[in-house]
Amino acid sequence: MKHTLSIPLLAIGMFLSTSLWAQEKHKIDENDYANQSVEMADGFRAEGKIYVVVAVMVALLGGFTFYVVRMDMKVTGLEKKVEEFLQGK
Repeated sequence: MKHTLSIPLLAIGMFLSTSLWAQEKHKIDENDYANQSVEMADGFRAEGKIYVVVAVMVALLGGFTFYVVRMDMKVTGLEKKVEEFLQGK
């Protein structure tokens, strides 16, 4: 079985699809286009903290992706060893 990259991609796809279903639709008005009502983001942007938030998010996503890919590689290696062992019997 060759599932090296498909398992992490499947997990990410399932996460994204379920998060999109959970959102409710609302009417878009002029405030949404002007971006006047996002006070927290404006405060972070004004103080330069938005870059810290983005950096932390990128680091977490990168670390999680690395972990999942590494675990997939280890499991694939174990599967190969088990298959070789079973064929050697």
